[in-house]
Amino acid sequence: MDSKKILIIVLILAFSIRMFLSFTTLLKGWDETVYANLGWNLKSNPFNYEFKYWGDKNLDECWSCAGFRAPLLPYSIMILYSVFGNSEIILNLFMPIIGTIGIVLLYLLAKRMFNEKIALVSAIILAFLPLHVMFSGKFLTDVYATTLITVTSLFFWLGFIENKFKFKLLFGLFLALSFLARYISVVMVPVYLLLMLIRERNFRFLTQKGTVLSFVIFFLVISPWLLYSYNEYNNPIGFLLHAKNAASYWGDTQPWYFFFQHSFESYSIFIIPFIFGLFDSIRKMNLKKFNYLLILFWILAILGFSIYFNHKEERFLLTLTPAFSILAAIGIYKILDVKNRKLKIISSIFMVIVCIVVIISLIVISLIGLKNIYTEKDFCILNSTKLLKGTENNSIIFTELSSVIYHYTHKENHFLTHGFEDIDTLIKENYIGRPVYALWIKDDTPQYIKDGLDANKNFKPIYKCPNEGLELVVVCNYSINS
Repeated sequence: MDSKKILIIVLILAFSIRMFLSFTTLLKGWDETVYANLGWNLKSNPFNYEFKYWGDKNLDECWSCAGFRAPLLPYSIMILYSVFGNSEIILNLFMPIIGTIGIVLLYLLAKRMFNEKIALVSAIILAFLPLHVMFSGKFLTDVYATTLITVTSLFFWLGFIENKFKFKLLFGLFLALSFLARYISVVMVPVYLLLMLIRERNFRFLTQKGTVLSFVIFFLVISPWLLYSYNEYNNPIGFLLHAKNAASYWGDTQPWYFFFQHSFESYSIFIIPFIFGLFDSIRKMNLKKFNYLLILFWILAILGFSIYFNHKEERFLLTLTPAFSILAAIGIYKILDVKNRKLKIISSIFMVIVCIVVIISLIVISLIGLKNIYTEKDFCILNSTKLLKGTENNSIIFTELSSVIYHYTHKENHFLTHGFEDIDTLIKENYIGRPVYALWIKDDTPQYIKDGLDANKNFKPIYKCPNEGLELVVVCNYSINS
């Protein structure tokens, strides 16, 4: 079958899987709703990039400052909301489309750097790579940045390796967009510079017209964000400092080997051909093979930067998955390229096993995902948001799940634990004349809050879920006369 037809079939399957995971998610997670909420508020005022009417558990002095959240995804959502309105369907389609486009771009990149066979296999690997599949169904910055880094690398190759001037300008544009999509993308700048230094063997390339213009375009594109940062933090790179601080207090601390420990969960059996491809690339590598150098530097930069931070998640390595897929494709061809008849049979059996394991992995991912998202607690939370969404327009909601509740209700809320000890005074001084509701959620809100709501005669339960047995979600209405 023609490789283009195979690619089309792969893209259809890849998009279908990602769309399935996106549309079967019952309740969006915290980070997903943060970006959606920023986009919703930007629709009303594109210059108001802050946490307004809700919070993000921002522990820094500037409670409303949202600069540590990369802006490209929220502004993209702003456009979607402005064009299509408050449509969950459009939001759910967005990231599967971006992820699928990333597969096409990887095919084009690998084809320019290697050949069509490597390109096709690389695209197939990325299409069914568990890590990329899982997060292409979530509304986060990781897949967005991965796709943009891929197209940036493509334009770098066309512009600076193949020396086509117009692509140097596009490189500057998409490098800026990659950075604004996810700040970790900045680690690719040393990769590109080092590759050019090795190619030119001097620093004169920095003064060449194409290089200068590409970085002028880069700084022009990010300049509004630098200005925002100066106004918000009194420092043009304050958003980066805030992001560094935020990384220090969010999540638990994981060991440096965390990513290696969870490698099979993220990459499935593809980790085996990747190792073959890695060793083959190191063996063949020399200072004139820029394709191998780019791939290896790409992986080292993202991996090294991600290991540096205390808090680690599997998705932090998503931006290296295109490079991973290319090395795995090289490894597959290395495994299949054997002359001995017995070894050829063994390698063919291995490839069949790879296909079977990948299919099983995708099925397991889907089943685990469905099991985790269709919980009784999530149903209770979603039903509570429907109730709260139907309350008065000027309602104020006290809840610990601030971002999630704002996404589904678009009603102003306040963290329930902030000032709960004297909540009656807080309400009288700040929310007099406004309908007040409290939302308690098991595990997300401390038990002492539930006990306090039960003891406070001004709070009257109006919704409990489930109706019998252990309560998971409770909604109370505040009334001074109750």
